[in-house]
Order: sequence, then structure tokens, then C-alpha cells
Amino acid sequence: AYVEKPISVLETGSIIQTHTGENAWAILIRYHS
Repeated sequence: AYVEKPISVLETGSIIQTHTGENAWAILIRYHS
């Protein structure tokens, strides 16, 4: 689980860069809150 968490964060970061939009960050912040 400790390893899966960082991997998920990295994958999420890739998704944000792929979409290249502030909306993606808003979704990430909402999901993380």
C-alpha cells in the first residue's frame, strides 16, 4: 500500500499533464480533500 500510493500520485500527475487543464487540478484537489 505504501508503494501503491506514490504510484497513483505519479499516474494522476501524468493524467493532469495529458489533459493540460486547470480543471484537472481542481479535480485532483477535490479528490485529495
